[in-house]
Amino acid sequence: MKIYGDVCHPKLRIVFEEDSFVTHAEKITRDRFSFERARARSVAMLGYTYFPYSRDELEKKASFCQRNLYEWIGRFGNVKAAGLLELPVYEREALRFAMLCNKPFQVTEVSQWLQLKRDACGKILRRLEGRGLVQPIGGGLTRSHKFMFTEKAVALLHGKN
Repeated sequence: MKIYGDVCHPKLRIVFEEDSFVTHAEKITRDRFSFERARARSVAMLGYTYFPYSRDELEKKASFCQRNLYEWIGRFGNVKAAGLLELPVYEREALRFAMLCNKPFQVTEVSQWLQLKRDACGKILRRLEGRGLVQPIGGGLTRSHKFMFTEKAVALLHGKN
């Protein structure tokens, strides 16, 4: 059986779902209700966080939804992810940026995020690369054009170090 979600972030292991009241509550049958519960359990059994929003929340309380998401992301800095706290703050924030970005990123993007000069951010990324938390993509042996976080970084952020 395949389970679908509206948005899946596989690296962060989270599934976002937008639930319309009409399709997910108002006209729901008992069988559909049971299916929805089984679906949420299936997502959990795969090790993903199921993060549902109602359409009304998204349309009328967008800032509340955004705050919820930031709170969830903030868990990466909690005691459970203690290995993350061993990193210097700029390395930690560069990793958070990489996870939020969820695609290959450039030094200039990290520079904007951290509000530091490009050279400083290049050094930060090289230290993260040395720790095995980011990997270069493209470029040559001495220069990388883009970077991507590694599975080791995901494990660190989820407190599985």
